[in-house]
Amino acid sequence: MVRVDAGTYTEQVSVSKALTLRGANTATALTVCGQTRAAETVINGSTGAAITIASNGVTVDGFELQGAIGLSSTGYTDLVVINNKVNTVAQGIAVSGATTSATDEVTITGNAVTLSTQAVSTTATVSIALASVGGTAAATVSNNLICGGFYGYALSNLTTTPRTVISGGSITGVMQGVAAFNSMLVAPFTNLPMTVGVDGITMSGFTGNVTAIPSANFHAGVYAFTAGSNSAAVLDITVNNLDISGTGKHSMASGGL
Repeated sequence: MVRVDAGTYTEQVSVSKALTLRGANTATALTVCGQTRAAETVINGSTGAAITIASNGVTVDGFELQGAIGLSSTGYTDLVVINNKVNTVAQGIAVSGATTSATDEVTITGNAVTLSTQAVSTTATVSIALASVGGTAAATVSNNLICGGFYGYALSNLTTTPRTVISGGSITGVMQGVAAFNSMLVAPFTNLPMTVGVDGITMSGFTGNVTAIPSANFHAGVYAFTAGSNSAAVLDITVNNLDISGTGKHSMASGGL
């Protein structure tokens, strides 16, 4: 375990061994975006990612993450991202390529993510992105607070058994709250199956008119999209107990669901 004192550290941190990182606000829950806590441990990744996960068995608890991306993990499990205040430009938390089990889980909970823009050139920004997470244990994605950005959650190729359910917390100030795709979010845009749930999230105050991304320039609480001719690339999504209000009308495609 490494305890990092309060202060601002302008660097891009790569965690390449199993390790628990504890910032100054470890175990301090966030109740709103932009919440003022005690003096923060700030990691500013500038034009890159503040923290890049490069090992299984990493916990990141109680930091403030700044830069283009807050935290990025590709291919690692036994990952816990909790109680972090994330203020970034392009992506807040991005996790992909993880194979879960009872002892190798993915947990993203109790974080407050604020994005400063809805698009970087013609690329939509994402508060929390999950892609290609499969295995025999559901990922735990719960009680996160999201403010700003194009997508609150952007999801693709989640195939855990049981299904991963995005639950609790709130989303405000976005174009689309939860967007679920049967295509990958990056090239080569392969069509793949997905099984996911959305439950118990409050979404409100939708905003934005991003003409640079005309194909997705509408407001939606939950947006599900399928494409391609691959009959195995089925999107299976359950939607329960949502409170959605304030989707705008700048596009005829806008709607709660």
